[in-house]
Amino acid sequence: MVLGKPYNTIHKITKKHRLYNSLEFFGGNRNVNAKNVQCLIEAIKECNLLPLCPLLVYRIGGEYKIADGQHRYLAALELGLSFYVVVSKEPYDTSLIGRLNSNHKNWGLGDYAKYWANQSETSRVYKRYLEYYNENRIIHGILIALYNKRHIRLHKEGGNKCFKTGGLVFNSLIRDHVEDRLYCLKKLQGAALNPVLKPVTLRKQQFQGAILTALNNEHFNFKKFLKNLYRSRHRFNELAKTVDMVHEIYRIENLRGRKRNGK
Repeated sequence: MVLGKPYNTIHKITKKHRLYNSLEFFGGNRNVNAKNVQCLIEAIKECNLLPLCPLLVYRIGGEYKIADGQHRYLAALELGLSFYVVVSKEPYDTSLIGRLNSNHKNWGLGDYAKYWANQSETSRVYKRYLEYYNENRIIHGILIALYNKRHIRLHKEGGNKCFKTGGLVFNSLIRDHVEDRLYCLKKLQGAALNPVLKPVTLRKQQFQGAILTALNNEHFNFKKFLKNLYRSRHRFNELAKTVDMVHEIYRIENLRGRKRNGK
């Protein structure tokens, strides 16, 4: 069976296909990293995304060679799973492999969210997650952390790992916690005048993380912090580290109000 007609379309390769164990590597490929293969095997066991990550293959003469995806290929063989290929008819250029890998972009958290939002079993939970994300100026990692705070399994197993494999959970307890924290973050918009909190500061993961760290402290008084922030000078726009921002939050919270009329 000849693959590639039509070219640049995805072909499914099952264990019965003659090419299943016959794909070759280019000399320009990276050396196989056994650790990377094993990591892929574990990831595929948890969630098989091979249909979304086809191998890029060239047909040269009667042979099919992998330009990109050799580690995925070896992981699929080890697990005995079908994999997917795209066959290109473009002339083979040995410099292509280096350029391809240097420009390769791994999936971000937003990509995983969109994927699971389009799967029937996880659609409701991930669509609600994306609504929170799109309606609020919040970083993916921070929003996932808010979900984790109120679900012990996600917290124990690692929030990002569960999130990437479709394990995000949503219930009334999580909803109340997430919406309370998002409300607090929204209250910070326009809350400072000396100087005004810059949009880039409000969107910064370190700043959002510092605010949530303070909110998780049962002794922290958010209303007092907001009141003091409005009339006091702050350094949030200058700071870069979460720990420094946390210190600045507590410093402002503990400022005493100015005495009026000499009292």
